[in-house]
Amino acid sequence: MRLGDFLDMFSHRLTQFVWHIWRKYRYHISFRNGGVDAFSQRMYSLVGLGHRQLRDKLAINHSKMLAYSGILANPGRSPEIICGLVSHCFDLSEVTLQNWQRRKVDIEPDQQNSLGSYSLKNGEKLAGRSVLGNFVLGTRVPDLSGKFQLSITSLTRKQFLSFLPSGENFLPLTMFVSFILRDQLAWDLHLGLAPEQVGAMRLGDNKSALLGWTSFLGTPEERPSVTIRVRS
Repeated sequence: MRLGDFLDMFSHRLTQFVWHIWRKYRYHISFRNGGVDAFSQRMYSLVGLGHRQLRDKLAINHSKMLAYSGILANPGRSPEIICGLVSHCFDLSEVTLQNWQRRKVDIEPDQQNSLGSYSLKNGEKLAGRSVLGNFVLGTRVPDLSGKFQLSITSLTRKQFLSFLPSGENFLPLTMFVSFILRDQLAWDLHLGLAPEQVGAMRLGDNKSALLGWTSFLGTPEERPSVTIRVRS
């Protein structure tokens, strides 16, 4: 036995410690497929997905969200963050978000204006709801601050069908957007086909004859698209 081999009998334990120390601070080395390693589990907890049952509710590749854990831990949600997450987790090339979408909001019956009525608080009669300055006609009011539109364009026909309400990606997408939003705003989903992806409509074909979604007559000059109301 050589002297080096003999000394290795005593240094083997120390070498093991050095290896674990080196590996601990290199996430790309300790990462395990699916994010099952200990550090990834801590990262999941940082974004609110520490429990396995919570992750199972989101039908996406959860390990892709680890790259955005620092962003998701912050309270803000900019359009760029939402588009980046949707694009990355669903492997999409063109995702944009248009905010300030106009909508009509229903007024609760007890909050609607009524001539001669007053509001009561602690038994005291307050100013009426029909005075100049707070009078609203009708049962709805216009609003521009509570709705946005998520646009996914340049889709193949297969991708387009998968994001329709009858497709396999619609529910995962809507649940994912609900998860990353801090405030549950109203939103529409705008889907656009890539050029030359419009197929001919054939009667009896459930995928090509969906009225309002895939039933295009002839060959549209512009890129065909549909808008789906997800949350009103």
